[in-house]
Amino acid sequence: MPSTVTTILDGLSTSVAVKAPCRTVATSNITLAGLQTISGYTTVEGDRVLVVGQTNSVHNGIYVASTGNWTRAKDADGARDLVQGSIVLVRNVGTDGAIWELTTSNPIVIGTSALTFSLRDDPANTYAQTE
Repeated sequence: MPSTVTTILDGLSTSVAVKAPCRTVATSNITLAGLQTISGYTTVEGDRVLVVGQTNSVHNGIYVASTGNWTRAKDADGARDLVQGSIVLVRNVGTDGAIWELTTSNPIVIGTSALTFSLRDDPANTYAQTE
């Protein structure tokens, strides 16, 4: 679990239920290295990226973009960091406010468990209103 210092420095919470927002979401297989354009957003060093479309879903998760190899985010890289039902908000111009939920059954072992995320709310969708 992140320490209090990690929480203050990185803006992270020890919560497994709701994760810090990501700047974009990769819904198809990507190279987990180098800065790149994902879902219409060009990543910069240090951006949090939700990766949900890897060919091998063991490699899905929350990553920190880098000019070199990406690393898993500190709040999503170890035991007790993610559980079934964890929520991730994606905030950028193209997908501002999209909510993704981890649907993989517990127990989750990062680097071993196939991580599956489902889109739960998409601000691009219009919903019918009832009176």
